[in-house]
Amino acid sequence: MRARRRTTASPRAEKAPTSARDNLANKAGYLDYPKAISSGWPIAAGVIEGAVRHVCKDRMVLTGSRWGLNGAEAILKLRALRSNGNWES
Repeated sequence: MRARRRTTASPRAEKAPTSARDNLANKAGYLDYPKAISSGWPIAAGVIEGAVRHVCKDRMVLTGSRWGLNGAEAILKLRALRSNGNWES
């Protein structure tokens, strides 16, 4: 029979649950779903995914297109400005 080796978590792994808890506690004001719904704010993943598809995917996956990081970022910034109505500002 093999002896069980005891392993210890890395400091980063030990900190992760506390970090996640603290992050949620710090963002509690943003997690008020009844307020979001009554304000008409989108909270469904489908709405967000649709916006990402509209702004990003539709442009980035055109047949034959290839993007470097700088070019893709520049195009996405321009598309975001156009989509949110801030093109002229």
